[in-house]
Amino acid sequence: AERPTHRRYCDIGEYLAVCLSRGLDGFSGVIESGGEIIEMRELAQLVANATSPAVAVHQTEHTSDEPSVYASDDSEWLAHCEALGFAPSSLADQVATAVRRNRREQPGPR
Repeated sequence: AERPTHRRYCDIGEYLAVCLSRGLDGFSGVIESGGEIIEMRELAQLVANATSPAVAVHQTEHTSDEPSVYASDDSEWLAHCEALGFAPSSLADQVATAVRRNRREQPGPR
């Protein structure tokens, strides 16, 4: 990316569970997803670290310091989670779960 790029990620299964639970509770409306905000380079490094110590992340210099933030402010997501007494998974946990699932589903030696 030409500039720092920030996004939020939540587990899709958790998101759907929160949406369905809130709907069953009578909520009607849009629920913006949320989650930890992370810069894409940091996300790449997090995935690399969880995948293999041999994976290297190479980065080019940003041409602009103005960040691109395409994310909610997280407040709505957290409010809906709190209303259900639910603690969403951290991004590190989401990545670790995805890596474990991928390894289980891959044929051959690990």
